[in-house]
Amino acid sequence: MSQPDIQIKHIWRSLHTNFGYTITKPYSASFVDELLPDVEFNIFCDIVNNNSCKIFLSKTPCKPANATVQMLIKYHDEKDEIHEYPWLDDCTFECDFPILDGREQARKHDSPHFISYTFICCITWRGFKEPSQSVNQELYNHLKHSSTLPVFGDTIIVIDKKEIPVHKILLENYSTVFSEMLKAGMTKSANKRIVVTDVTVDIMEKVVEFLYTKKINPVPEYDVLLSIMKVADKYKFKDLKVLCQQKLSEKVTVENVFEIFEKNSLYGGPLLAKCVLLFMVENKSSITELETVTVMKI
Repeated sequence: MSQPDIQIKHIWRSLHTNFGYTITKPYSASFVDELLPDVEFNIFCDIVNNNSCKIFLSKTPCKPANATVQMLIKYHDEKDEIHEYPWLDDCTFECDFPILDGREQARKHDSPHFISYTFICCITWRGFKEPSQSVNQELYNHLKHSSTLPVFGDTIIVIDKKEIPVHKILLENYSTVFSEMLKAGMTKSANKRIVVTDVTVDIMEKVVEFLYTKKINPVPEYDVLLSIMKVADKYKFKDLKVLCQQKLSEKVTVENVFEIFEKNSLYGGPLLAKCVLLFMVENKSSITELETVTVMKI
C-alpha cells in the first residue's frame, strides 16, 4: 500500500501603502511538517513592483521529489489568485506571477493607509523520487568490456590513445555540443571517431556510463564530481549537470564549502548554489571557527 499524500501549508502576509509600495521587508522563513520531520522547506517572497510577485521555495535535503506547489493569494479575505505548479525534478521551485494593482484595490476598498495580502503556500508531498533504473545497464557493461568496439558502439571518443565506444544517438540526445559536432561532420568519418583533448579518460568514462545508466555509481568524492560537472557544463549534458549538483549538495562540509561554491560559480549550477548558501547560513559559526584556526596556523 502506497503512502498517502502529505499536505503542508504555510501562510504569511505582506503590507502595502495605498500607492502600492511595499512597507515591509521581503518575507523569508523556514518550516517543517510533523508528518515530514526530516525535510525542511525554505521560502522567500518579494513583491518586486506594484503588481508582480516572485516566490522561491527550496527543500533540504536537496534531492528530487514528487510534489505539487499551489500558491493562493488573498486580499481582504477574498480569493484573488490561484497558481498551481508541479515540483517534480528540481531541488528548488520558483514562480513569478502578477498580483492585483495595489492602488486600484486601495481605492476600491477605501483604504487610504495600507492594504494587506495574505499568501498561502500549499505543498502536496508524495515523497522523494527513487533513482531511475536503467534498461541499458547490460548494454553498457558489454561496451565497457568489449574488444569488438564497432559491434557495440557506432561512435568512438578518443582521449590520448584510449578509445571509449558510445552510441551516436545518446550523444545527440543528451549533449547539444556533441550533437552539433556530429551534424557538422567534425569527426573522422569512417567510424565516427571524436577526438577530445580537454577531458581525462576516467572522467569521460563516467560521463559515458551516465548516458547508459542515468547514474554515477559508485558516487565519487566531491572533487571528482566537480570535474564531471565541469564536463557536463562545457558539453551541455543537462541531465548529468543536474545530477552532479544533487550529489554534490549531499557532500558539502565545512572544510570544502568554499571550494564547491567557487567551482560551482564557474559551472553555473543554480540548484547547488542555493544549497551551498543555505549550508553557509546554517553553519556560519563552524565555518568562522575553522577560518580562524586556519589563519592562526598560517
